[in-house]
Amino acid sequence: MASADRSEPTKAAPRDWQIAAAGFVGQTASAMGFLSFPLFAPALAQATGLNERDFSFATTFVFFAATLASPYAGRLTRDLGSVKAMAVLFVGMAAGMLLTAGGMWATAMLAGFVFGIFYGAFQPVSSMVVATRTSPRRRAMWLAVRQSGVPFAGALAGRILPPTILAFGLFAGVLTVSAAMVLGAIAVCLLPSLYRAPTGETAARTAVAPTGSAISRFIGRYKLPGLMQWVALSAVGFAIIHLALASFGYFYLIEELGFSEVAAGIFLSNVLLAAALGRPVMGWLVDRTGSPVCVLGVVALLAAVAFVMMLNIDVNSPPALLLATAIMGGISSNTWTPVFLAAAAQASPAGQVTEFTGRAFAYAAIGWMLAAPVMWTAIELSDGYRIPFHALIAVTLTMSALFFVMSRRPLRPATEEASG
Repeated sequence: MASADRSEPTKAAPRDWQIAAAGFVGQTASAMGFLSFPLFAPALAQATGLNERDFSFATTFVFFAATLASPYAGRLTRDLGSVKAMAVLFVGMAAGMLLTAGGMWATAMLAGFVFGIFYGAFQPVSSMVVATRTSPRRRAMWLAVRQSGVPFAGALAGRILPPTILAFGLFAGVLTVSAAMVLGAIAVCLLPSLYRAPTGETAARTAVAPTGSAISRFIGRYKLPGLMQWVALSAVGFAIIHLALASFGYFYLIEELGFSEVAAGIFLSNVLLAAALGRPVMGWLVDRTGSPVCVLGVVALLAAVAFVMMLNIDVNSPPALLLATAIMGGISSNTWTPVFLAAAAQASPAGQVTEFTGRAFAYAAIGWMLAAPVMWTAIELSDGYRIPFHALIAVTLTMSALFFVMSRRPLRPATEEASG
């Protein structure tokens, strides 16, 4: 018997802004998870005697698991329907986060992995609902509104978790994050009309399932059509840029420039606020131009400018320059994901948006998985942040040029054969 959420309700359909707002709530609740691991690090380091940096690798485990899970989001949606799938995934994320309370390095890494399995499947399902149920003329902007939940979650976590952990201990902080995901599950169950996928996305399809040997089937889960494959590969670079201008920008200010933790925290908060406002702007730009590939070129170019500005500030810089640098860092490092998801939706055949978004998100997850190890290694080998930042200027300029060249080719929906 078909799942209860597999067909559209007969009453008036929700408006676009309601669908996007529901996606924003879900994204905020889910993002609280992986964004909380760095905030748990001081308490975990104190409990274990390890370095705080050792616990930053929990995020690597999150996105390693997400890389494995996200290509299966389409199958999960077809089996359960989007409403049941998201509710189950929220509960799984909440349960995974509770493992962090074990207070050991191993339990923190396991928490990251378990959380990432559910988070990796959740993101494509949630993105698909917004992409398929809002107006195609404003799709990118509404996806960007949804994605603004990530920096918003970071701002919330940064203000709530440290004082909570300081006052009540690690378990209270972990419980707070898990509660946010339980509330996300409750929202999905109470407002199913806002999280329901179109019938085409939940209908049984066999064409999307890769065939052949076990290895061929595994590789097939990550297959994307020509131009989209190159866009997806760029997600690795964008993820490293993202982390370098946000989290590592925060460490750079403290460790190399001598900023106080309070001043660096204000800088990071301004980066996140700029990202929250900048994401809808980039989404609007995609809708206006019709070319997410071209907009990714703009984002990469702005990232190069942000790195140049980062390399030219110090503790004596005027507040206006620090604010401008934070804003540039936010709108460049943190606005690429909704543009990337809009590109995935644009390249998806009808009825396979979850499938293709899941495959694309896997590449982004690979980038986030590699970002922390790559940055820490580069910093250690070069004995500082300046050489890695100069290298990333070259990377961003190269990426920008390639995107502007690729934007001459239209990004069209994949054919049925290209779906694997």
